[in-house]
Amino acid sequence: TIYYLIEVPEASVDWDVEPGAWIEIPADIADYPIGIDDPPPRTLAVCKSDPKHYKLFKYPDDVERAGFEPTGMSYGGVYSPSQWNRFVKMIPSLIAFEAIGGNDRPGAMDEAMRYIREAR
Repeated sequence: TIYYLIEVPEASVDWDVEPGAWIEIPADIADYPIGIDDPPPRTLAVCKSDPKHYKLFKYPDDVERAGFEPTGMSYGGVYSPSQWNRFVKMIPSLIAFEAIGGNDRPGAMDEAMRYIREAR
């Protein structure tokens, strides 16, 4: 499973940590039937009967009937400060890798490889 960040936290903002809170993430959260090019957005929700129980839903329509309500926030995974710093350094290489197509200009692959090496 690959988790990604939608909202990048500001360096000066303190993250609120709720003791005892936990999140349920279905094992198939990244799997969608073949042919779905634009899957629905995943929904981070909190349980109505237990405010410390969060769940990531694959389909927004499942939230209410499961006894949860959407938080309005995005889930990007859990990162320690050192993991976050490594991830930020990798962003240019990830973007460069995604930009490589079958008909790119000469030297595009070399440029992408240079970004990847610099991120390590």
